[in-house]
Amino acid sequence: FFLAIIGIALTKMNDFTPRALADMAWAFSSVENDAILKAIQNTALAKLVKFSPQALADIAFAFANAGIEDTTFFLAISGIALTKLSEFTPDALANLAWSFARVNIRNIAFFKAIADEALPNFGEFCPQSLASIAWAFATLNIQAPWTFSFFCALAKAAVITFHDFMPQDFADVAWALACAGIYLPDFFKGIADATLNILDDFAPQALTNMIWAFAVVDMQIPTFFNSVSVIICSKLDSFSPNNVATIAWAFAVICYSNPKFFSDLLGGILSKEDQLNADDESQLYLVSLYFQNEFSDQQFPLAHLQERLESAYQPEDIHSDSHFDDVATTLNRIGWSHQPQFISPEGILLHLAQPEAKKAIQCDGVSNLCKCLDGFVQNGSTRFKSRLLRQCGWTLLHLPFNEWEQLTNTAAKDAYLQEKLRQLSF
Repeated sequence: FFLAIIGIALTKMNDFTPRALADMAWAFSSVENDAILKAIQNTALAKLVKFSPQALADIAFAFANAGIEDTTFFLAISGIALTKLSEFTPDALANLAWSFARVNIRNIAFFKAIADEALPNFGEFCPQSLASIAWAFATLNIQAPWTFSFFCALAKAAVITFHDFMPQDFADVAWALACAGIYLPDFFKGIADATLNILDDFAPQALTNMIWAFAVVDMQIPTFFNSVSVIICSKLDSFSPNNVATIAWAFAVICYSNPKFFSDLLGGILSKEDQLNADDESQLYLVSLYFQNEFSDQQFPLAHLQERLESAYQPEDIHSDSHFDDVATTLNRIGWSHQPQFISPEGILLHLAQPEAKKAIQCDGVSNLCKCLDGFVQNGSTRFKSRLLRQCGWTLLHLPFNEWEQLTNTAAKDAYLQEKLRQLSF
């Protein structure tokens, strides 16, 4: 049937209106037939200027849904869309952003224009559209001075409509803000309160993503995590080994203190060890350090995999940047000898260390911090690793990049570091 329709459509492609082309693209987006989609694409390119905002959003969504990553086609859509953004409905605007993120086309100017149009109108977005546009910006890792205001406005609009959110919407907006490195405690507390009685309705992946998000921004809410732990253990067989590794990492990050939960959780993957990938094993290595430090009288459930987990763990990329180099130079100038980029016996990277004294200075960059209303705070992953190092006897001094950037001359940098070192008896 579909083949017959395709055969006739191919002979009359030029007769289709823009609306019909968009509808046909959507209809065939899940059908594996390159010929019809290519014909729709070529015909649409010649008529894009005549497409309505809704038709532009729909055809972009259809091709993204089909997984067709044609940069030329999508850039042509963005060029026409930019002239009509004020005419897009909230749903169409969200779908447009989602489509470009789905095919990984990262056009900052285009997304800035979408943000400018969406931000004052977030109150008109439905929950799914809020979740979709948040997902799009986070997926493409759009980092710019204006993104914080964008996510703050989105979060404010979302909180007002939490009563209409579906479980997937909660998971998507939480995941998006965490990915974007946005720390808004009232927003995350609002999600915790709103989802407490519907946790059983979350799909395993959605619940995993939401728990991961809470850990990334280090939202330690005991009643929420207690409830989540009960739900997870009640349907453990439905969680993949990847889900379990991520959940274990998240609960370790927020200092969950119930060893039985970790034993039950990790025991659930003993028969699925071959399904763990390198990222899973890397997460589980840090979980093993946490378990051994917190519950030293008990055996880690995956102790037989310890060597494999440790081999999989890779510290963050070792590299130099202006912040790191400048701090290292200043330390040399004031006489604090150190070993740069030292890997601790536990495998964790220490930026500037005195191994014998077990002292180290960590240069916290953007990847170590979350943006908040008052500036920056350490993210959950950074706090987690710092806590593990301190439990292993290390004394740490963290130097966030935003503080260091305010020091404009050598004397100020020297004085800043000397005072920091003095405070910690370094």
